[in-house]
Amino acid sequence: MSRILQDIGYAWRAAIKKPAISALIVITFALGIGANSAIFSMVYHVMLAPLPYPEGDRLLRLQQHQPVADRMDFGSSVQSFFDYRRLTTGLETLVEYHSMQFTLLGDGMPKRVQTGVVSWNFFKMLGVKPILGRDFVYGEDEPGSEPLILLSHRYWQEQFGGKEDVIGLSLEMNNAVHKVIGVLPPMPAYPDDNDIYISAASCPFRSSTGMINNRRPGMLTLFGKLKESQNLERVTGEVNTIAGQLQAQYPDDYPTSNGYSANLISLKTEMIGDSSNTFILLLIISGLVVLIASANVANINLARASSRSQELAIREAIGASPGRIAQQLLTESILYALAGGVAGLLLAYPTLTLLSDFAADYTPLASEVKMDAMVLFFSLIISVIAGVISGSAAAFSRRNINSALKEGGDKVTASVTGQKWRSGLLTVQMALSFVILTISALVTMSLYKLSNQETGFNAENILAVNLDLNFSNYTNGQQVRDFTRNLLREVSALPDSEQVSVSASFPLASNVLGPIDFETQRQNLDRDEVRPRARVVSVTHQFHSLLGISLLQGRYFNASDDENNPGVVLINRSLAKQFFPDISPLGERLSVDGGQNWLEIIGVVADVRSTGLDQTEGIAFYVPFMQSPSGRVRLLVKSRISPYELRDPIINIVGLLDPQQAIASIQSMSDVKENWLATPTLIASLLGLFGFLSLLITLSGIFGVVSYSIGQRLKEIGIRIAVGATPKSIMRMMLKHSIRMILAGISIGLIGMWLVGPKLQAFLYQTNAFSPLIYLTILLVLVVAAILAVTAPTLRAIKLDPSSALRNE
Repeated sequence: MSRILQDIGYAWRAAIKKPAISALIVITFALGIGANSAIFSMVYHVMLAPLPYPEGDRLLRLQQHQPVADRMDFGSSVQSFFDYRRLTTGLETLVEYHSMQFTLLGDGMPKRVQTGVVSWNFFKMLGVKPILGRDFVYGEDEPGSEPLILLSHRYWQEQFGGKEDVIGLSLEMNNAVHKVIGVLPPMPAYPDDNDIYISAASCPFRSSTGMINNRRPGMLTLFGKLKESQNLERVTGEVNTIAGQLQAQYPDDYPTSNGYSANLISLKTEMIGDSSNTFILLLIISGLVVLIASANVANINLARASSRSQELAIREAIGASPGRIAQQLLTESILYALAGGVAGLLLAYPTLTLLSDFAADYTPLASEVKMDAMVLFFSLIISVIAGVISGSAAAFSRRNINSALKEGGDKVTASVTGQKWRSGLLTVQMALSFVILTISALVTMSLYKLSNQETGFNAENILAVNLDLNFSNYTNGQQVRDFTRNLLREVSALPDSEQVSVSASFPLASNVLGPIDFETQRQNLDRDEVRPRARVVSVTHQFHSLLGISLLQGRYFNASDDENNPGVVLINRSLAKQFFPDISPLGERLSVDGGQNWLEIIGVVADVRSTGLDQTEGIAFYVPFMQSPSGRVRLLVKSRISPYELRDPIINIVGLLDPQQAIASIQSMSDVKENWLATPTLIASLLGLFGFLSLLITLSGIFGVVSYSIGQRLKEIGIRIAVGATPKSIMRMMLKHSIRMILAGISIGLIGMWLVGPKLQAFLYQTNAFSPLIYLTILLVLVVAAILAVTAPTLRAIKLDPSSALRNE
């Protein structure tokens, strides 16, 4: 211990003597370790840490599938829930969940609230206890029970200011008075980011007779908890056996032609979702940045050790063992790395909110991202490893005592071994930089293509207003039609309103009415044959022209396509191509109710990227809103001015038409598109930042090593100039070795990209992971930047006066 303390004291004094180089080393470590620690915090809390629920490893979700009908992981009916709860023996409990939006009254303006509808023991299964009030109790999810509300912690803070007297407050929802009985603690926004929770008995849809008696696919998601004595594989087999029994017992509800199976998935796997590949990629890239930083510091340490060769030789000559000297040098390097780790944590901490917001687009566990003991421990380990890696080359280099003692001070010419070490480390840095920069460029190109993807619609100057009608006030289609007609009339009368339409959904938003089964009259399907499925949206007559969706054949909807006229439908290009490849679809008919009613095809419109910019639409069709009204009203307004200037007038109109109707959201279609691009943009930005850091660290390393090498070769350069060497020949001599080292690093980087390219392809959109243009561009950038880093100190060297160089040496 005394030796360690002695080494620490010596390292501290050495650092104080050369503050500039010490600061450079600490900053280099801080950039690498800080980036790595921030990304690790996200990866650990999402993928590695236990779920934030007691006994979270026993929590499961039940999935149901009809693969032949292309229904994977569909919702459960109430009767199916009862069956699985009754027949499954391997689960401690099985609970139901679904989420809907309702209008909440009684606390100022009407508010649209995302509402989780749950079994009475849903939170007991999760092990979540209210921080105020109480939870639901047995029987409070049965029909006829008192309407009760649990507030989420976020909604309690936002809407009630965190006041404790909220317990017992009465709020009106669904034409019933609900009493607030509790406030939940902060927890992941799973399965949805709900504002409030009610029991199954309080949901007018879930508690209706028609829903309760239904056995076909429904709205419920089922969660369970394994018994302690059971394992996932056995209980999954039991659940699938029950699915087979239900299919045999109720063939009308579970048609054999559709297939039917069920399985269990761990809640951890469910909550991680598709985030793992993206997070691991970011962690690997940030780890490569740490390696580049370590290699850079290793080069600095080699240079420092070379300049201290006489000091180290004297210490070894008077009895210090090589191991003792190595310990001293490693201690110095580790201390620098630890200081860099602390600085890196200070840099990483402010980024956690940004990373949490980024992760929220992938997983509800994003709320768990924080700086805790595990992140601090990881940073400590990474710092020590980085310190050992960066210090080993200098610590374990062989030293010639006699040669070092004969030479003078810090002008000792670097050994061949030292030069090879420095060149090798710079080659590694160049290779890693090439890999990081290439990946960053490929992802950026992918983002560019994604953001410029032809969407099939025009988003400019369009305001989208989400109005989920209060189900209690709009109980039939005619009430919805009346409200919609009044809304269209009043908004159309606004001076700056150019076009107005209402739909059940709009591009890049949730798909409300689909996919659903349909059939064309030409198919002539039997009753039990599997129907194709298509996305369907109900829209009013100006929808397509407002969004600039091209008409390819026939006509758009018009105002007369209403409930008083025959049913009509518009199909998209993909549906026309697949089902009417050789004939015009105009005048053909399709049905969505098994052939009981037929809709005439009156037009074909272009495909729209409605579910995502990275996804083609597939087959889809549109029906007139007045013929198929939906309580999910999406008002679209094309404005002659900035669309947000219509926000307040529209709010006033909705308030006058129905004082109890809340507006769920208002945003421009341009913002909808930008929000969709937010996640890939952030990924590209993070990779771009890592690429910039790697390039900056690598170039600083090249500059530093070349400057040191020139300093060691001043006498040689002076002699060459004295005997007639030209500046051009000196420059060529200095560049020759550097360029060879640069190209060697790029060659290794190319091999690395050849290995990782196929796996990287999954992250790219319409971009080849082996794009020659990208690779050549990065190669040129690195070569030019590296040559500039070499040229700057070389130019200073060739301007030296030969006599001064020889005298100084």
